[in-house]
Parts: sequence; structure tokens; C-alpha cells
Amino acid sequence: MTGGWRSVLERAWAEERLGTLAVAVLVVMAALAVGAPLLAGSPTALNALHRLEPPSLRHPFGTDDFGRDVLARTLYGGRVSLGLGLTVTVATSVAGAALGLLSGFYPRMDGPLMRLMDGMMAFPPLVLAIALVAALGPGLVSELIALWIVFTPRIARVVRASTLQLRSSEMVEASRVSGSGPATILLGHVLPNAMAPLVVQASFVYAEVILADAALSFLGLGVAPPVPTWGNMVADARDYMTVAPWFAIFPGLAIVVSVVSLNLAGDSLRAVLLPRSGAPRRRLGRGRQLHVSASSNSDRLMTVAE
Repeated sequence: MTGGWRSVLERAWAEERLGTLAVAVLVVMAALAVGAPLLAGSPTALNALHRLEPPSLRHPFGTDDFGRDVLARTLYGGRVSLGLGLTVTVATSVAGAALGLLSGFYPRMDGPLMRLMDGMMAFPPLVLAIALVAALGPGLVSELIALWIVFTPRIARVVRASTLQLRSSEMVEASRVSGSGPATILLGHVLPNAMAPLVVQASFVYAEVILADAALSFLGLGVAPPVPTWGNMVADARDYMTVAPWFAIFPGLAIVVSVVSLNLAGDSLRAVLLPRSGAPRRRLGRGRQLHVSASSNSDRLMTVAE
């Protein structure tokens, strides 16, 4: 198993340099967020004498309308935004994998579960998340539950598709003949072989969760101030865009960089783990193929001949 993942990492470095760079950017952002107490001051310290100061040596990202250091708030906001995104992604992966395995392996459960998933996916994710948070009440816990419910169907459908393919495979049939039970087959044979598409989809879900969290915080339905998140920082800055643009630029840039990096990392994972899925390939040569990705959900294939 270790050798298999090592070969995957070696291929990723050799063939997907842009995706590897994106992962490095994410690691740096996570490290800065975790090390925020050591790298910056308090994100809630007020200083009315230095409000709306432009970037300087003392305040590299400037200050906000209460004189708080924008760098400190951006780093601490990353702890909340990235941490919330990771928590929701892990929760949706676990729940979605369980639902997908059950739906794909047991035909009687497939219809009811997938109709429920289809019904949830019929609503735009952000609209459904807003409705759920409004019903549960604003706050971190409500936001976690709402985003978990909204994005679980995306993982469930991917795992179900893999389970349907593997259910009738020779490997599973041999395991049945040898007397293995459903739990052994699902956890020992089906789930390990469904991990690649699950991991790829989870990377895209992570990016969507960060965007959804920013939107909910911007609307006042997420984590409440004074706890900083990238979304509520942008919301606080909307009245000062002309006089203090740095107030909104830096948290907004953090959202953009993290989401773009996650999408690039997901594209590279798909190219390495699912090479026949139409993921983007960036190496050219005799008899090679160039896959051009129009978006994370729509890919085109072009054949390039020398």
C-alpha cells in the first residue's frame, strides 16, 4: 500500500507540477493559519487611533475600521475557514461513502436513497444551505450541519457509481463464493477501490465548502463577529471599499487562492488517480494526448500529433 501511494506521489510530481504547486500553496496557507498565534498579534485587539491605516511595516495588511490588524485577522480567519471546510469535507466523505456503498450494493435501498439525494441536489447548494441555517439558527454548529447535509449527496453519488461497477466484478464474486459477508466485501474490497474517485470529489467539495462558508458569513449566517472568518471580514469591509480597499482585498484574496488551489489539486488528483476520466494532461510529445479542462465538471479531449 505504501509503495502504491509512493508511486502515485512520484507520478503527480513528474506529470502534474501545477497541481503539486497548488498543494504546496495549501500547505503553506494551513501552516500560516495554524501558526497564527506565533506570527501575528491578537485579531480582536482594538486601536481607534490607528483605524483604516494602509499597509505598513507595523501592519503589513493594514488595519480595519476598529484598528484591528488585518494580517492577524486574515490568519486567524484561515483557521476558521480552512478548519470548517476540512471538517465538513471529512463528515460529508464519511456519510456520503456510507450512503453510496449501501445504495450501490443493495438494489432495494438504491431507489429511495438516490431519490432523496436527487431531491437535495435539485436545489442550488447555497440556497439550500441558507434555508437550513435560517431554520437552525445562525452559528458555527448550524453552518456545519447545513453544509454537511448540502454536500453529502455529491460524495454519495460518486461512491454509488463506483459500487455499481464493482458489485458485479470478479473480485466481489470470488469474495462471495469464499463466504465473505456483505460488511467484509464492502469495507475490504469495494471501498478501497472506490477511494480514488472519492478523494478527487472530496477535493472539489472542500473548495465549494470554503466558498459557501464565505457566502454564509458574508450574509451574517455563519460564524458571528468578532471571531474572524474570511467571509465576515469581507462583509465588514464592504462599506470601506473606496477608502480602505486593503480591508477587503486580503481576505478576498485568501478565498480566491485557497479555492483555486483546491481545484487545481483536484484536477491533478483526477489526472493521476483516474487517468481515463478525461482529466487535464499537460505533457506533450509523440502520440500523447492533451486534455483541456474547461471547468472542474466539464472536460474536453484534444488529440495532439506531432
